Amino acid sequence: MLHGGLVGSPAEMGELADHLKDNHQVILIATRGHGRSEIGHTTMSFEQKADDVHAVLKDASIKDKVDVIGFSDGGYTGYYFAKQYPNEINRLIAIGAGKWDKGFVQGGRQMIKTFTDLKGFDERYWNEQLKDIRPESARAEEWFNSLNTYYDSVEVGADVFDAVKAKTLVLAGEKDANAPLQTVIDAYHLLPDAELGIVPNAPHPVLITDFDQAWPMIEKFLAK
Repeated sequence: MLHGGLVGSPAEMGELADHLKDNHQVILIATRGHGRSEIGHTTMSFEQKADDVHAVLKDASIKDKVDVIGFSDGGYTGYYFAKQYPNEINRLIAIGAGKWDKGFVQGGRQMIKTFTDLKGFDERYWNEQLKDIRPESARAEEWFNSLNTYYDSVEVGADVFDAVKAKTLVLAGEKDANAPLQTVIDAYHLLPDAELGIVPNAPHPVLITDFDQAWPMIEKFLAK
């Protein structure tokens, strides 16, 4: 399971993990610069995050194909993992992750131009993160700038979606400002083997705000 970017953490996937743990082996990954994961010294990219997922699975001695569930940034990482490691993935659930045109600024990022802006978004959260959790807090601004630069330059379109051969559920809230509805529909149409699930009137963090509506779609998809 792969969480969102910038302010994301495995905790936002917690309720979903609780619903899956009795019948699945659940692995929650904190991506580079999040939680207790180090930032590293390579260029931030979805390709690198997909490689990191592969490394985690290898380290955990997972030999069977896996179901990947990603939210927001994690959804895009899921697309790239499916593209780069087609023999390691069974099914993919991408939540709040649509077609991404170069230069697109997601709704939340429109208000966050600097790391100071990001910290002001939730001061209590960031004080805790930088003091007690993140192992390289002195590099936090470097991490933010690197990730934002990548977000400004990346494009996730037909070349990525065409290469995703895994059966995919594209799930989003109807009112998602980070992955607007049309971009989600575009991703659904571009994927070779996809299903579409839209939660009416729900925002970007649909697993938190509308879990009771999102869960049945996820459960049904994984049961196939």
